[in-house]
Amino acid sequence: MIPLALLLAILAATPDTARVTMSLDLQHPHPGSRVTLELRSLRDGTVTEHEQLWPSIDLLQEQSVPPGSYDLTIAAPGHRPVTRRLVAAAGETISLGAITLRALPRITGRITANGVPVANATIRATRPVIEARTDKDGSFALEVMSQRPRFLIAEAPGLGTRTVDVPQTDGDSPLPAIELEPPSSVEITVRRPQTYREPLEVQLGVQGRGTMYWLTGRTLEPRRTKAAFNELGAGAYVVLVRGKGPMQQLAAKVVLGHNERRRMTMVIEPVTIAAYVRMGGQPLPNATAMLMETDESTMTRVTTDAGGRWEGEVWQPTEYVVRVYAPGVSVATTHAKFDPPQVTIDLPAHVVRGRVLDAQSGEPVRGASLSLRTEWEDKAATAALKTDGEGRFIFRGVQPGQQKLAVRANGYLLHDNVQFELPDDVPEQELDTKLDPGVRREVSVRDRHGAPIARANVLCGDEEHVRSSAITDEEGRALMPLPRDGCTIYVIPEGTSFAQMRVTRAMIDGQGALPISLSETTGRLEVVTQTDQGQPVGGVRLLVRYNGSVVPPEVARAIERVQGLAFRTDDGGVATLPGLPVGIYELWPYRTEHEAAQILAASFALEAPIQLTLKTGDNRVSVKLRAR
Repeated sequence: MIPLALLLAILAATPDTARVTMSLDLQHPHPGSRVTLELRSLRDGTVTEHEQLWPSIDLLQEQSVPPGSYDLTIAAPGHRPVTRRLVAAAGETISLGAITLRALPRITGRITANGVPVANATIRATRPVIEARTDKDGSFALEVMSQRPRFLIAEAPGLGTRTVDVPQTDGDSPLPAIELEPPSSVEITVRRPQTYREPLEVQLGVQGRGTMYWLTGRTLEPRRTKAAFNELGAGAYVVLVRGKGPMQQLAAKVVLGHNERRRMTMVIEPVTIAAYVRMGGQPLPNATAMLMETDESTMTRVTTDAGGRWEGEVWQPTEYVVRVYAPGVSVATTHAKFDPPQVTIDLPAHVVRGRVLDAQSGEPVRGASLSLRTEWEDKAATAALKTDGEGRFIFRGVQPGQQKLAVRANGYLLHDNVQFELPDDVPEQELDTKLDPGVRREVSVRDRHGAPIARANVLCGDEEHVRSSAITDEEGRALMPLPRDGCTIYVIPEGTSFAQMRVTRAMIDGQGALPISLSETTGRLEVVTQTDQGQPVGGVRLLVRYNGSVVPPEVARAIERVQGLAFRTDDGGVATLPGLPVGIYELWPYRTEHEAAQILAASFALEAPIQLTLKTGDNRVSVKLRAR
């Protein structure tokens, strides 16, 4: 971020008008970028705009504005817009102070072929739809406006297409080099029944993280039988043939080698199946069943009639994970295998009901979010809902077995999960949950220059758990509940670094916002884990104590989510941690959550095997791990 401290006299003050000043910073300024200031009257919606090319924004024209209320919005390419509300009185000068336009998060990388940069290659996402082309060095940058894509598609003429997973962080995401190889292809021949004369959709996708990434598709008119997909990269693909009906779908997998040409035939052999959806043996009318194959390759839905029945043509009888939605029924999940001539999806009649209450007042908590995870046999399912106006909830169609109920509500401290067993001979379980509102306090987050830090994640917790969380607004402020006896507050901005501050009971009982300053003095840490023989040990997580305060695993995972910073070693036994605040670090390697809990329960009685004072620049430590 380059501070410009440019004094902008936007509104010239006279006895009948007002004047506004500010000091403006752009995190990533580019000469020639157009900076826009929009002033919108809250009384009649009148809009006045001013534009100026960076960096000469001090030349923005001065204007007079009548007294009133306004929204002032400042925008620049590649940055998040900032809006400030003004209440202007005649003859008044309003100082908005320092305003920083934060850069939009970017996904960056480089596309190569045989190690050589590929210029003018396309890198794109399908949801949301964004696209960019590489420059002469093969580099690209995609700006993330709101939703972050889960994957990208890299393609160039004469080369095989590749898909790349995108880290689900809130900050910038630099990707490893994307290597494109000579293209492969597959030709699909679809054999359909002579009686089926509707068009077919043939889709090609790859299995992603818990979902399918559909790359492209073809339409086969009734007389066409072949669909070709060219310029594909080597790897495993899923081919899906769809008809008009909900269960008219046929999936198959194909693995392509480097520069390989494949042909495959998919034969549609329809069968008619009747599906009955019941609860406790009673039909469920007008129920919607979401069906997902157990390998998560395909998904569809069917809806029952007034008798709880659906009948139709099925092209691929197989086992599905079934989620049932019906009037008066919470989301119920089970497993069912679709075999002709019929399948019965019989949900248990077990019920879990109760109320969510305020622990202080006893009043109901409306709109609280609940999720119930059930484990039975070798299966698991999760249902979710919200409390009604009386704080009540009811889960129907619950499988007997081990239950874990999670409850969350805005303005309340996070509640420990409620675990219990629902036996087969107990048709109904009733329980009430009380949420602690804590003490609502405002937290103010600023950088070392005193400028507010917007969209920073603020977490309050102890050595084991996060108790509450919030995100700062454009003023760097967040209102959140805090435990009365105190906690440690952790601040995680979108860029790098983090901050933590111990908040005592006296501070919580005090007045005014709790100020937290984020240091911009950071260093880069590389941790190497090896065996006694010097072989790399991957998949090792790191429990961290920074300047004497623990960074709980939940907070470490939040840092990973927001900044893409992983406190664990890769397959090569190396954990690379850029942008850490300087200070004293103690690190404990661990593998499982149980091991982390043991370290925390021992209050760190054992000396940390990794200890260092992190300084600016590069820092490197290594540790030998013994086999267990």
